[in-house]
This record gives sequence, C-alpha cells and structure tokens, in this order.
Amino acid sequence: MHNGSIVTQTIQLTEYSPHHLAADALTEFEAARLWQLHRPHIHVEPPSFQNNNRWVLTPQGWSGHIPVSAKTTLVINPKVPVDNLFAILKTLYNLPSFSFLDGETHTDTISGYLDLLAAELAGRVLARLRQGIHQTYLPKREPIGTVKGRVDPHWIATQASSPLIQCDFTQQTADLPFNQILAYTLRQIALTDLCRPETLRLVNRAWRQMPVTIEPFVSQDTVGWAYTRLNKDYRPMHALCCLFLDGLEPTHHHVADRFAMLPFLVNMPVLYEKLVATWLQTNLPNGFTLRKQERVRLDASHARHVDIDLVLYDAAQQPVWVLDTKYKAGEPTNDDIYQVTFYAREIGCTSAGLVYPIQPNKPLTGRNQDVSYQSFTFGLELDPQTAGESFLDQLNLIN
Repeated sequence: MHNGSIVTQTIQLTEYSPHHLAADALTEFEAARLWQLHRPHIHVEPPSFQNNNRWVLTPQGWSGHIPVSAKTTLVINPKVPVDNLFAILKTLYNLPSFSFLDGETHTDTISGYLDLLAAELAGRVLARLRQGIHQTYLPKREPIGTVKGRVDPHWIATQASSPLIQCDFTQQTADLPFNQILAYTLRQIALTDLCRPETLRLVNRAWRQMPVTIEPFVSQDTVGWAYTRLNKDYRPMHALCCLFLDGLEPTHHHVADRFAMLPFLVNMPVLYEKLVATWLQTNLPNGFTLRKQERVRLDASHARHVDIDLVLYDAAQQPVWVLDTKYKAGEPTNDDIYQVTFYAREIGCTSAGLVYPIQPNKPLTGRNQDVSYQSFTFGLELDPQTAGESFLDQLNLIN
C-alpha cells in the first residue's frame, strides 16, 4: 500500500463506536503497541467470554490514521462527513483555495485528503527552491583567515601568534525557522504511511533539497511570524505545516522498534472547540468580543482555578454568555449543566450555554439558581459558514 510497506489489512473504525474483530485479527505485538502508544486514542478490549472471544476497539474522540504494524493500519473516521472535516480544517488553518479543497478533485477518505495536502506542500516547497528560498543576514562572530566586518582588538592583543583574526560580521543564510519548519514537517510526513508512492517521492525530494538543519517544531512556533511581499507565499505553506504538525505525533517511536511509522490523529473535541471559537471571533457583531480559555481563580492563593471554554462580552465588557462546547451526541447531563452554570456564576454572568454538534432530542432550557441555561447547536453536518450563521442566530446578541 502506501510508503512501500506491505499492508494486508486496513481496519475502518468510527469515533466513539465499538468495532468487533475476530480474535486472530490482531497479533500480540499489534495489541501491545495499541495499548502502549494509543491508550488515549482508542480503547482496546481483549477477547474474552464477555465479548464472544473478539477484540473490541472503540476510538475515543480521535479521527485519523494509525499504522499499527507493517501489515495492519487503523483508519478512524469522524462521525461528520470527511468533506466537512476538511472544510473545518480549511477554516481553522486559513488555508487558501486549493483546487482539490474546492471540489475539483474528490476523495472520501482522510488519507486521500492528507495525501493531496502533502503533495501540495511538497510542490510549493520545490517551486520556492527553484525560485530561491527566503534568506536573511545574521550576525556572526568567529576567527577567520581574512579581515571581514569588525575586528576584535582584544583577540589581536591576546592571540598575536594565531593566523586567524576574530571578526564580527553578517552572513546571508537560508538556515532560518521559516525554512526549517518546512523541512521538518515534510520529513515527519515521510515517516507516516499517509502518502501514495508518487507523493512520497515528491515529499522526500522536497525536504532533502532544503539547505537547512532539521529542527523540531510545533504549530505554536509560528505565532507572531511576520510576512512581507517578498515571502508572503510562505504563509500558506506554514499553514499546511501547522495542520500536519497538530496531527502528527512527535517522534515517540523508539529507533529499536521494528515498525516506526508516525500516526496522524485529530482530536475532535479540541477541533470542535477551536472551530466554534475561530468562527465566532471572525463573525461576531460589532461591539462584542470573545475570550477563549478564560482562567478564573477559585481561591485567594490562586492555587485552584478553572479555564472556561468561551466567554462573550458586550461593548461595556460585561459577560453576556458563558459557553461550553460538548463534542458528543445524546442528551445534556446534569454534570454538564452544573459545570457551565458554575462557570457563569464565578464571573458574574447570568446566561450559560452548552454547544453541541448535534441538536439534542429535547433542546435544553432552564435555570440553576441565578443563572439561566440552554443548549445551542453548531452543526458539523453543514459547511462551517452555514452552521456558524445558524449558531449566531440562536445566540440572539443585542447590544
């Protein structure tokens, strides 16, 4: 299959849904690997008399691609359509209008989209290499054989016998974070089983041609990076890097492992919270602001605190809604209600909402002491813009 490896079975799963397998479907090595490396991602119940001697695999709110061994790959599908998932990713990462994301090329699998995105990133990097990658001048200080820049007189006085001269000068270099993140991301992609052979060749060619040192990055490293007219084409490449880096594990497989491919996994509850927050920040009516993960101290020593998902403020900076996203199906629980109303009470807000991807069978409304609460829906079965506009109507914000 992908990456030149011999994969004899691909097991399709759906998040939060139990999947039953025959007792011989997983080897002891594969089961141990799932238990050791992927306990947060997937619950593994071994064969026993309680489950008719079958494996039971239940993904825990993650979607993506887990190469378990050279012969077995798990693909965890989101509950939402794959097209919608990538429309969400496009919104969150501010991806430009790549043709394949606009419907000209269709794929109904996560791996298919990731292969297209990897090919897009590699192609853009190779195009920039042909054009000439971004460089800048950096200060440098070292002993050299000829005078360059400013000479260090103290060096001359103390190292009179040395044929070298300590100089301070600037040197043009491409070995910069702007370029290093491209090489690192492409190399991480090459360590997955996501790409078709032709895409993998493109990815390997791109990162190996980058004249930079390979340094590890996370997506947060790009926060605050500034772009000019000379390097603005780096912005979409860095956006693609962030998408992959958020889903790819750091190199957690040991070199001694006989199979060491990296998984790509999307934390769907976190993705959902980010989608609601990102859409609101961009589309709130004038006068309203949004604070994400607002920290509230619970005691005078500041030792105890809670972080509130989302708080909406009006023009007078008074809280009008405390919102808690709940990426799950089914009815709101008492714990959900107590939690969000407690948060609201702590910051002096009288309105609290629980935001679900699927409309509860019985929409929630009520009051807990002095805080009124209700349920909202930011649906994932619709495109993000349509779902967001419907959600904003439900909030009924009035200044």
